Amino acid sequence: MILRLIYHPIINQLLRPVAKFYYALCRKELLSVSGKLNFQTKDIQFSLQTNQTCFVTKYMFYEGFEAYEYNWLFKDLAQNARCFLDVGANIGLYSVLAAKYNPQIKVHAFEPGLGAVHFLRKNIVGNQIGAQVQVNELAMSNQDSQLEFHEAAHPKFPWLKQNPNGSSSLQAEHGRTKSKAYKVNVVRLSSFLAQQQLEQFDLLKLDTEHTEQLIIADSQELLAANRPLIMIEIYPEIADEIQTLLSGWSAYHYLRLERPALKEIGLKELGKHQTHVNYLLVPNEKLTWISHFISA
Repeated sequence: MILRLIYHPIINQLLRPVAKFYYALCRKELLSVSGKLNFQTKDIQFSLQTNQTCFVTKYMFYEGFEAYEYNWLFKDLAQNARCFLDVGANIGLYSVLAAKYNPQIKVHAFEPGLGAVHFLRKNIVGNQIGAQVQVNELAMSNQDSQLEFHEAAHPKFPWLKQNPNGSSSLQAEHGRTKSKAYKVNVVRLSSFLAQQQLEQFDLLKLDTEHTEQLIIADSQELLAANRPLIMIEIYPEIADEIQTLLSGWSAYHYLRLERPALKEIGLKELGKHQTHVNYLLVPNEKLTWISHFISA
């Protein structure tokens, strides 16, 4: 009963200043966030609807907007891109940011999880970017079919119908323990592009929780033809497969996010770091997008 009260959106909003003050003093989190969270940067305003199982919004609430993953450099990516494929969109952070930073960009957001896509749709509507962002309730992999999608629910909140925690996946072996599974529609990148008559994309995010290698393996020709800048999460468990798949790529730079800079690394280092799991794969011709972030 107490948890239900704390995470009622109105009560939660009232408690947030206390939680933030306590965190500044003790570096301990009193609660997560539920309801609407507003953000103001020097360039844009946006909001995210969320609940207490979402790691993305909790992290930004406590650590600040720029501290989360690609946020501190994403403006430069979005403003240079024309078509962004957000694969593993979760509640839509990067789809929202892309549309806010670049009114001309076209975004395709892919999210099969029932909890995450619930908030993704809310956030597209709430930020009034429906003309730019197309929500695709699909998983992307190496086949056109239906597959089991494994969802990680939070044991503290068994009454919640939506669990957008970010660890749900087509695989159940890695990441947080999965609590339930259901069938979702799965599409190959090549099939989606053909269905949409989409000829070109220049920015791609792959965050599918240990299945990114399947998409890359199935899309080698398309990736070679489009040469997108790729934002990708690579855990050590799939690093060897990713390295093998990229070994034939020409004129690409491999960059590891180590805020406030990007560290250029060799192919054999890609995915091997135990804590830094977010990378950029950047073709020579797009290096100017982010060259000012690369550490000497």
